Amino acid sequence: MSRSFSLAAFVLFLLFSAATQSPAQSGTKVEQYSATAFVTGIFAPTSVTNTIAFAFFASSYTPDDELQSLISIFNTQGEAGLEKTFSTMKERGRVSTNLRPSQGSFKFARSTTSGSETVIRMATGRILSFPELTGNTALSKYRFSVVELHLDAQGKGEGTLTYAAKLKFNPHGELEVESYTDAPIPLRNVRKAR
Repeated sequence: MSRSFSLAAFVLFLLFSAATQSPAQSGTKVEQYSATAFVTGIFAPTSVTNTIAFAFFASSYTPDDELQSLISIFNTQGEAGLEKTFSTMKERGRVSTNLRPSQGSFKFARSTTSGSETVIRMATGRILSFPELTGNTALSKYRFSVVELHLDAQGKGEGTLTYAAKLKFNPHGELEVESYTDAPIPLRNVRKAR
């Protein structure tokens, strides 16, 4: 089975996310990060280039008590319970691309620091296509999208985008990701906006 999927699917995720308010209008302090995705091995439409500029916005981070609640839901209800809970949670961050100015919403965001490295993880439920919903395909089992950014003390680094993922929490309460594809999409030139 080929695990290639159209890049247009991720653009659809951005397009059909329900909320459209810009994080700059929310009145809260928002962290902004830019990144470039270099997409290879994916059959994208001819009108789509293999380099995509992303902007990620973190308006708030998931607090410890909410994280513990999510872990409990996952342990008792699995991914289905986690997905249902995500659908009712407040927005923690957003994403947009140069291909589609509309912005998709993240419901989970955590930032951890170890030494001089900061790791930011953001996740949300994935928009499933009609064939996935009706055909119960293998891809439909990977119901989340996840971004992970690794930043140095200067706010520069790299990251990954996993469009179709399964999620679990390890014993330390850290989010772990299984990608539908052989490897997530690499994000290069990650920068925190000043």
